[in-house]
Amino acid sequence: MRELVGTESLLFIGIGLGLIYGVLLQKGDFCFVSAFRDWFAFKHNRVLQGIIFAVLVILFGWSLILAVDLAPLDRLWLPPVGGSAIIGGIVFGAGMYVAGACASGTLYRCGMGYAYFWLVFLGMKVGYLIYAVLHEPFFVPYYFEPLAISGPVTLYEYIPPAAVAAFALLLLIYLLFRLIVKKTGKSEASGDSALGQGGRKESSANPLRWKSWDARFVGILVGLTVTLQFFLWSIWGITGPGTRIAGVAWS
Repeated sequence: MRELVGTESLLFIGIGLGLIYGVLLQKGDFCFVSAFRDWFAFKHNRVLQGIIFAVLVILFGWSLILAVDLAPLDRLWLPPVGGSAIIGGIVFGAGMYVAGACASGTLYRCGMGYAYFWLVFLGMKVGYLIYAVLHEPFFVPYYFEPLAISGPVTLYEYIPPAAVAAFALLLLIYLLFRLIVKKTGKSEASGDSALGQGGRKESSANPLRWKSWDARFVGILVGLTVTLQFFLWSIWGITGPGTRIAGVAWS
């Protein structure tokens, strides 16, 4: 893609995709911490359903793109497999719960003006800088290499992308069918239309003025946007680009 459009065009593509992500994450209240916290603590799966839809759309989109050779397999970011993933996941999960938001939730809440999350964002940047400084002299020789089990592994090395796309599509159709049936029944019972998040009736006819959107609808839109980005450029990430920005700043 860089050879086709150049660096400046990629910059504008990145800005456009960033704006879309920002709107969708904020309108869907898309936060991985709240999704799993609400599910475990309160048995509410509103945001978790949106994440499931997003994952399935991404799985279908990426698999289809790989199946028809619209993108190379090396466009995927594949880190080595090792114990560092388990340790890092535990630390990352605990850190998100302590901070009260994941990386995406922190970013859109900063944009909404929450001073607390600006402090969380600042702490993230300090953590990125510390990691950038210690990556080569400490983490590579004393953490990643001793805990490594194998090289990079991807599902597509064992299952054809077309088969993965078919599985994801069938599961999406099933979940969408259940959602439509459930929504139709609720609408007929209540007589509501133009509902926002959680079945709340919105006073404005303009969706951009609604306080929030249905998380499942947002999940589908996020999945489509991530698929478009994968086709045009690269995979979607938040903490990864943040780490690279910190590394560039340090250098």
